[in-house]
Amino acid sequence: MSRQITVGEIVGQIESVSESGRATARRPGKGPETPGIDSPGQGGDRENGDGGGDGYESGPPIENAKLGMWVLLCSLAMLFLGFTSAYVVLRFGASTWPPPGLPPLPGWLWANTAAIVLSGISMYSANASLKRGDLRGLKWWLIVTAALGVIFLALQIYVWRVLVDEGLSLQGSLYASIFYALTGLHGAHVVGGVVLLLYVLLAALRNRYSADRRTGVEVCGMYWHFVGGVWIFLFVVLYILD
Repeated sequence: MSRQITVGEIVGQIESVSESGRATARRPGKGPETPGIDSPGQGGDRENGDGGGDGYESGPPIENAKLGMWVLLCSLAMLFLGFTSAYVVLRFGASTWPPPGLPPLPGWLWANTAAIVLSGISMYSANASLKRGDLRGLKWWLIVTAALGVIFLALQIYVWRVLVDEGLSLQGSLYASIFYALTGLHGAHVVGGVVLLLYVLLAALRNRYSADRRTGVEVCGMYWHFVGGVWIFLFVVLYILD
């Protein structure tokens, strides 16, 4: 009886050793030290970026706020191109241009254009000041940019009043409808830009930006430069080419 028990114990030990051997064979990568294979942070050349865990820790190629702004700007560009296309079709479909009986566009549009161009320069200066860590310059240039945006809107309203007084009413002709639609749509987006500028200015006054935290100012600059570029395009199409 004692001999049978001894043999059973030996067989049990052999079977347990075999099972452990098969389990180890099924897990070849689980050895005691396998750096750089199963451990993302252990192996590879960190300085050259080969392997290792640095690839898992790197940020996205573009910030979410900037990506969202790019999507918005692309949508707005399509909107303005649609209205401009309608204007171009109307112009080349007319026998005479400008349509007879309509007042010429006032020269105040040059002042509008100067205001929006200067505001683009001041917005660029605000971003440049922030990159240098000059927070005082950032606040100053944001104030200048917002003021020029308000001046642009005031001049735009004045131009509309002059045109209405001279007979270019909104319901007067298809030309007037498209003209006011284009300039009014742009003016609405300038209002949105001024609101965004004031929001960023308030954050700057609370010292929420630094040379390492520039996303809010950069996104605002993207939008404002887009608004300025659209106006220059409209100015050329509506005034210079006519």
